[in-house]
Amino acid sequence: MVLLVAGVVAVGTLALASTPSLAPSQGAMGFWEAYARGFVSVVMENEAFQENGVPVELPVGIRVTSMASVPVAISEEAVLMSPHPSPSPPPDPADTTADAVLTNGTIPAHGSLLYLFGEYVLAGWLSGPTWWDLEEMQYSKAGVAFAVGGETLPFALRSLIEHPFYRGPDDNTQITLYAYLRSHPVVVVGKLPLWATTGGAAGATVRVRLDATNLAVWAKDDTETQNVNVTNGILQDEVPVGWSVEEGSYPVPPDLVVNHAETLAVVCMLEAHEPGAPAIYGSVLSGMDPKTGAYMGSSPESDLLAIGSIEMAKYLGLPDSVGGYGSTAKVPGVQASLEHMLSAVVCANYGGEVVNGLGEPAGSTLLSYEQILLDHEIAAMIVKVYQGFRVDTEELAVDLIEKVGIGGSYLAQRHTLERMRDISVPMLWDTSPYDHWVAGGKKDPMEVAREKTDWILKNHAPEPLPRETVQNLDGIVHKLGMG
Repeated sequence: MVLLVAGVVAVGTLALASTPSLAPSQGAMGFWEAYARGFVSVVMENEAFQENGVPVELPVGIRVTSMASVPVAISEEAVLMSPHPSPSPPPDPADTTADAVLTNGTIPAHGSLLYLFGEYVLAGWLSGPTWWDLEEMQYSKAGVAFAVGGETLPFALRSLIEHPFYRGPDDNTQITLYAYLRSHPVVVVGKLPLWATTGGAAGATVRVRLDATNLAVWAKDDTETQNVNVTNGILQDEVPVGWSVEEGSYPVPPDLVVNHAETLAVVCMLEAHEPGAPAIYGSVLSGMDPKTGAYMGSSPESDLLAIGSIEMAKYLGLPDSVGGYGSTAKVPGVQASLEHMLSAVVCANYGGEVVNGLGEPAGSTLLSYEQILLDHEIAAMIVKVYQGFRVDTEELAVDLIEKVGIGGSYLAQRHTLERMRDISVPMLWDTSPYDHWVAGGKKDPMEVAREKTDWILKNHAPEPLPRETVQNLDGIVHKLGMG
């Protein structure tokens, strides 16, 4: 297989300019409607012919048989997928054949139409309506029946087969199609059951799902032939005038599968080099903007990926380090702080041990001192919440409550004064009454963070590390340098 997407499609919705009627037409019936009504079958079959003067028998025919009492018209190039994603359970992989596209044609009432491999028709070895192969490295197999799901040829591919040509075995329409699919994965859109769900109203919007069932990358000069499946490939196609597509989403689990394999590979390399070395399950995964393909840190999908990484680390019994910050906000401030808060809370809630990226908006490409302080406030609140509280006789203080009684004051009690020290006091947030805040210049947290940053840079003197710690660090550096 070479860079091919074959799947019932959808990344959101398709707004259709017009839709076929549910009722059969008075003349020819549409191909997809006929299949949906049980009138049509499509099977790959062997054909005997002369190839360069040599008798051969190969699975190069696709027979479309109709039991309908009216002709069945294929008026738009029809994609046949094997296996199709709709049957459940899926067929045995050995009972599949190459994906194909049927050119336009008409199947007579109570009759059949035999489509033949386009390259061989152009070479003069066969004669008849053509089908084109969409899977270069997939063998064709006679006797395999196609499940027709209403897929039509992607718009980007239609011009490639519109004017068939043959200049030789290495320069013809089929070779051009293969070459395009190697570098341009495309989306195959299903027409069925769209015609049955829109009610015939022009401009209706139908929600559909994207299932990339055959996406792989392989070239004849590749050394890697065992694992050619693409994970999280970005798919695109041209949308003609009159159609519109709303952005949708993509699945999270495949990212986790790949990440888990890659993380285990790194751990294995580490242990092979230094048996018994401590390891950490480090995963900083992100989402993708479906409109641009750009990085989306601190998105809900990124948070879900962090949760999955935490759970896999627990399964392995390894400490974890996950990406909880790294907002896509271009500058420090409100958006970055909101996204960082959500991501960090999610990581903490699911047992994350190390959360990365404090002070790093713009997808972790920018280090902001002000954002570090804002994120410090966020981290302090989260740590405080997840420290919880004790429930015992001393903390409940039932005797003290009884002693103070109704109308008494707890502020004069030592029990209260001792615990006042544990109350969170924010460094940046203004918790004073409104009029005090106004009198103080109505500063927002970003402004306070900037002032605090300036003060720290001018006045703070870091405490030196203990001598023993410095010696240990020097020893590590020396050891790595000698290695």
